[in-house]
This record gives sequence, C-alpha cells and structure tokens, in this order.
Amino acid sequence: QKPPRQQPVRIALWLASAALALPPAAMLAAPLSASTGEGQFRPPQARMLLTRVLHSPLADGKEIVASRTFEIEIRAVADGYRVDGRQVACTVDAPPSLGALAEIERNRVEDGLFPMMLDSRGMIRPPATRPPSPAMAGAAPIALDMLRRSGMPPQDTARAVAFVRRLEAQPATSNWPNDLFRPVPGRRLDDRAIVTADGLSGHLQVEIDARTAQDSGMLAALQRTITTELGGSRRTTREEWRLTVDE
Repeated sequence: QKPPRQQPVRIALWLASAALALPPAAMLAAPLSASTGEGQFRPPQARMLLTRVLHSPLADGKEIVASRTFEIEIRAVADGYRVDGRQVACTVDAPPSLGALAEIERNRVEDGLFPMMLDSRGMIRPPATRPPSPAMAGAAPIALDMLRRSGMPPQDTARAVAFVRRLEAQPATSNWPNDLFRPVPGRRLDDRAIVTADGLSGHLQVEIDARTAQDSGMLAALQRTITTELGGSRRTTREEWRLTVDE
C-alpha cells in the first residue's frame, strides 16, 4: 500500500520515527529545562525498573507504540551519581504495513544509554559522545525503498531520500528530560518557534506532567507530550516514563 502524497519532508520524518521510534521534535530543539527539586538527592540503594513508552504517530492517524524497560542502579560517585542499567524488556506495536521496521525496533537493544551520569542534584548530564545507531543502519534501506515506491513526484522523492540519508549519516537521538530522575511535580509547558535545515518554519510545544514518590522525591511517573506544527502539518508524540523499586 502506497503512503499518501504528503509533504515529502513530513513523510521522511514519519518514516524515520517508524524506524527508530524517536520523536522528530527531539531532532529540532533542546529539551525543556526544569528547576531543581528541594532537598538533597537521595536515590534508593536498590535495583529499580525504569520503563519508557513512546507513542509515535503515523501519516494515516495510526501510531507505533514502543515500550522498553531497563533495570537500573544509581550509585554515588565523586561529583554526582552514576546510573548503570540494562534493557530487560521491549515490545513494539505497529501497523502490519510497517512490520519490517517494527521488527528492527523490536530486536534493537538500547545499550548506549548507560552508564548515565547525574550531577549532585540528580540532573542528567549530556553524554560527551553519542553512539552509532545500528537500528538506523538496518531501517534506512527499508525506509528508502518505501519512499521510492511512494508514488511521489521525482523531485519530492529525491528531497525525502536526502533527508533519510542525512539521518543515516548523523542519526538523531531523543533527549530524555534532564530532570527525569528528580522532576518537579506538576505540569509545565514550553512553546517556541522552530526552523528546520530544509527551511520549513513552525512551532514546537513541549508539555511535561510529573509525579514523584512521597518518600524519596524521585520519579514515580512522567509524561512528555511534544506537538510539532511544521510545513502546514501538526504532529503529536507522547512519551511516558515510570520508575519502580524492583522487589
């Protein structure tokens, strides 16, 4: 089944997110910053389970839902904290037409996230380097084949193919909220103008709603909703995080 004749960059964005389950808004802007919670950061000395669920929309109104669970431990180091972890579960729900891309995502293990470093307040420090993406290497040929069979005019296909090629050479990664492990409870909203490398202008809105554990002040649940208005289209991606002590 051929994808609809849509603005080519938008199709490329959808295909890239289908391949990697990453929200395109994360490619376009820095994450929403937050204030620091009160008191000293005191993570529990126990193994915990961190689950991230990503809802990524597609052009036809359907969505890809990718859920990953990590077993993590947080230990104090000289200048902050070190988070060690490993992926222990992954599920991907996608339309049958995207079965090949979903299978790549289902078999992908997030092994480049850890160790993750936190500062003394519990805020995530950005990594010095970003690891290559094996998922993009496998998904790019499938996405390119879908684009070439899309029925778009040749010039539009060429533009979309160039977009995927750029992602293949320099993969985008989704920034986790820097206060993920110690969010300020409640809702906050950030709204900003954006311009892509292709010259499209639009708007980006990031909404975060967080709950914390009463005993530790650490993350209990957090939802981040990213709405992108770009080139006449509107797209909303939702991410959910949950943190529990592994009994």
